[in-house]
Amino acid sequence: MTDSSILFASVLFLILLVVTIYLYLKLKDIITREIALKTEEIARVNDRITQDTEIINGRIEHTEIRNSALNIYINNLINKLDELLQKPNDIYIFAEKRNTNSKNKINKIEREKPDVFFEELIESIDFRGYDENIRTQSKFLNYFRNCEKVLDIGCGNGDFLELCKINNIHAIGIDTSKKAIDSCLKRKLDAEQADVFEYLSRNDTVFDGVFCSHLIEHLNPNEVVTLFVMLNNRLQENGKLLILTPNVESFETQTIHFWRDLTHVRFYQKDVLVKLLELIGFEIIEAKFDEDTKGIKLFEAKWVV
Repeated sequence: MTDSSILFASVLFLILLVVTIYLYLKLKDIITREIALKTEEIARVNDRITQDTEIINGRIEHTEIRNSALNIYINNLINKLDELLQKPNDIYIFAEKRNTNSKNKINKIEREKPDVFFEELIESIDFRGYDENIRTQSKFLNYFRNCEKVLDIGCGNGDFLELCKINNIHAIGIDTSKKAIDSCLKRKLDAEQADVFEYLSRNDTVFDGVFCSHLIEHLNPNEVVTLFVMLNNRLQENGKLLILTPNVESFETQTIHFWRDLTHVRFYQKDVLVKLLELIGFEIIEAKFDEDTKGIKLFEAKWVV
């Protein structure tokens, strides 16, 4: 090989080497810039994922808070409904006649009639604010242990009269139902068919106890006032009056029992009856819900969202 051939080959090799190095550097630069672009894109995606994750976590936390609040609300609602269902079906009020309170008030009521009396009653009460069978009446007998003559108004078949008879308490029953009175007479109980207003108007007997079970809800307000005044006139000093009537606060009574009896007129709230009796001249000894007439407990477990 000649010197010129060697020189040509050397120059060609150098040219190829330079071209190769240039291409390598160019390709490396392209790859580096592409990697940088992809890295930035990945970083942007990661940032977006981070932001979306934070948003999702925030929404999850907000949802959990709302679910917790909803859970509390539903549980409170269930507790309130359960409380309504657990309200006793009856209330009872026990009072004694006090002549010192009665005379002037009764004279005023009789003179002005019950319509005028309602004005005083309404002013004195804060207005904000059935029972198919009575599970037991025996506990009510304790209120009449020392009585010698008890009037049972609306005596029905005579269950309370029977209790009085067994315990040597003389009790007289009246009821408008002939069938009920016939049942009483068959049981050899002292009872007669009579309207309470007619009976009290024609009868001068003085009683030391009156049991009035599930009657006043059949009367309008005027009749209730008149009845209480007449009972006050027929009770001796310290005479006992026990009134039993459906409880307006009982969910079961409100929705099921009360309106099944077509002769029912209206409910009478406990505080209204208390104030009414006090205005007529009775002293309230007790005013309670009858726990023996409580409804069943509907919800035994909490609602879980």
